[in-house]
Amino acid sequence: MPNFSGLESDEIKLVAFDLGGVLAYRDLSVLSAYEQNFLLFYQKYMGIKEVNPKDKEFLEYARSKMEDITRKIYKLNSETLDVLKMLYHIGFDISLWTNNTPYLNSSLEQVGILRYISLENVINSYYLGYDKPNKCFYLKAIELLHIRASQVLFVDDNRDNLISAKNCGIQVLEYNMSMSLKDSLSCVFERIRQRKMKDLI
Repeated sequence: MPNFSGLESDEIKLVAFDLGGVLAYRDLSVLSAYEQNFLLFYQKYMGIKEVNPKDKEFLEYARSKMEDITRKIYKLNSETLDVLKMLYHIGFDISLWTNNTPYLNSSLEQVGILRYISLENVINSYYLGYDKPNKCFYLKAIELLHIRASQVLFVDDNRDNLISAKNCGIQVLEYNMSMSLKDSLSCVFERIRQRKMKDLI
């Protein structure tokens, strides 16, 4: 059984977070029924190369509405900015690994995440061409980030994603939004504290 709750080495240099279910959640209640239909329609046809001609025009219209809808529905975990700020000031690189989130960048800027995560460190399968838990997603992510797999701690709420990442040599941490994000990362901060104490001796 893979270990989903702790570090296996001290060489973590980058913490990669899933977006939905970890750093943020989707609140569909803020959408009107009309907007929800747009979202469902777009999700149904996203990535399909051959679209029925009668749906093509409506799909283009739905696509034009997606940026506003994406901005509306993503809400930050209450601890997200504090955790990112803490990691940033400690000196960790921080990355965001997410599946199929179009128009994400403007939403990230709006909620303040880009203060701590550079756009170069946002790995979005919408542009990458591979979805989690496809092994290629993780291999391409570490290639783009110029880092060894063992130097990454990946935090996600989806066990299939974690298993695939772990099989690529990435250290993993399972998170549940019913818990404190800070507490879930306490193992990381404890390792940092121990490392600093060791350096002082």
